Amino acid sequence: MTLHTNWARAIEILHSAELIKALLNDPDLQGNNLIITPDKSAWTGEGVGVVEAPRGTLLHHYRADEAGNMTYANLIVSTTQNNKAMNRTVQAVAQEWVSGRPEITEGMMNAIEVGIRAYDPV
Repeated sequence: MTLHTNWARAIEILHSAELIKALLNDPDLQGNNLIITPDKSAWTGEGVGVVEAPRGTLLHHYRADEAGNMTYANLIVSTTQNNKAMNRTVQAVAQEWVSGRPEITEGMMNAIEVGIRAYDPV
């Protein structure tokens, strides 16, 4: 069931909080030599990052010139990836709730919100 992902997210949040506590007490992260300044040769290039977020996977793709200025940025956000599933959810709710009624009821809106929050909890 799609809504079970909310329970999985709650477990992930608890696990993340436990990891943060451990990292805050890690002696390797308590020193003074934690910040580096890259030389200019490191400013030019291309980078890709992938992050798992509460809404789903977030993909980043960047390019920078010799001065360190961003010349290209492409982000693929999870809402884009979940759009088709969210649309199907809204359609399923509409098919269940709309039966010749011209008005939008609070119950209908609640059912749609529950479906959307399964994919986009924030």
